[in-house]
Amino acid sequence: MEGVDKAFSSIRGFPYARLEANIHKALELRDEIKAPTKIKIHVVVSEETRNNVKEIVKRWNGIVDSIKYSSYQYEVPDNGQKGGCRELWRGALIVLWDGRVIPCCYDTNALMCIGNAHKESLDQMWNGKRMRELRKIILMEPRQGVCRQCAYYAFNSEELRAMTSIKGPLPKSPPRV
Repeated sequence: MEGVDKAFSSIRGFPYARLEANIHKALELRDEIKAPTKIKIHVVVSEETRNNVKEIVKRWNGIVDSIKYSSYQYEVPDNGQKGGCRELWRGALIVLWDGRVIPCCYDTNALMCIGNAHKESLDQMWNGKRMRELRKIILMEPRQGVCRQCAYYAFNSEELRAMTSIKGPLPKSPPRV
């Protein structure tokens, strides 16, 4: 979320009022069934959106479980770590306003979409072909595509391989993302 009201709608091309209603509905449903699900807002801060942060906090603090911030950057300089991402094994999936599901909050354009929550179960997406392909890609080459925006990767490929059930050689070249 990069703003509220017109600021959000102009950036995302989606009516903010509908997003707000959907978040409130998710909160109500969660509370009604007493689910442990956390509802979080992720704010992508850029030069264009930095002045919107106070309004987002004012509107949502105390309503959602947390508000997370990350800077919008095209590429983060190599931080010296030679590892890969944990997100593809950790289980923190993001459902976007239109139902598309992504495994990483840095994927602001949904380039790593693994499915649609309106059409597939979370289990189908988490264990599906697309997610398995993404995991293989990250094991082979942790710093490509959208992952160049990330400063959080910490594990090396061998540690990630040990955490997973992937056995044997990895493909020579990654499938197109």
